[in-house]
Amino acid sequence: MDIKNKNLLNLFNKVKLNNESVSLLVLALLPAIFVTKTIEAVLIYLVIYFIYLVLSTLVGKLVNKLLDNNNAWIATLIANISIATLLSIVFSSILINFGNEFNIYLYFMTLSSLPYMINEDTKEENVGKSLLNALQSFLGFALLMFIVALLREVLGTGMITFGNYTNLSFSLKLFPKYAMTIFANNFGSLVILGIVLGVFNLTLQKRGETKWVI
Repeated sequence: MDIKNKNLLNLFNKVKLNNESVSLLVLALLPAIFVTKTIEAVLIYLVIYFIYLVLSTLVGKLVNKLLDNNNAWIATLIANISIATLLSIVFSSILINFGNEFNIYLYFMTLSSLPYMINEDTKEENVGKSLLNALQSFLGFALLMFIVALLREVLGTGMITFGNYTNLSFSLKLFPKYAMTIFANNFGSLVILGIVLGVFNLTLQKRGETKWVI
């Protein structure tokens, strides 16, 4: 699949909404979607993912300058795995509770399509423009992740709670007696993601595109 100019998460660039671009959106979100159990967890994840995105963008620029296209892909993948591993070790030792529950998903950052789309879109750009593209893409990614986390925590627990993974203690009770606990489980993240895909699929159908995105 050609991934150039198909990054829907960069809200500042005009990208055609089609089967391929939506599929790549799914591949960008899926490795991270299970971290959206709470708003607190997703905020921590977003900090780590932002660092990962910046480092992978910088390394990608270096690799593209040193290697040809065929070898660059392999080198970029190895570099991203190394970056994700390093960040996982560092943050799991600092945020022990978060690491115990979500450490595996830090390794899964390597599977996200977003760094590779950024790398492909900015091959001919300088470092500054590449980092700007990464920042713009991260904002779109963060917005979707926050929305999913908000829906899951509010619907799944009827509350908004901080203090499970950091020293910040806060709890807001909304409707805990009427919470739909299915959204608090991992399956709930897939349900929310399915709703998002349903909206995109509806748009594709109206445009006469393929119905299924994956």
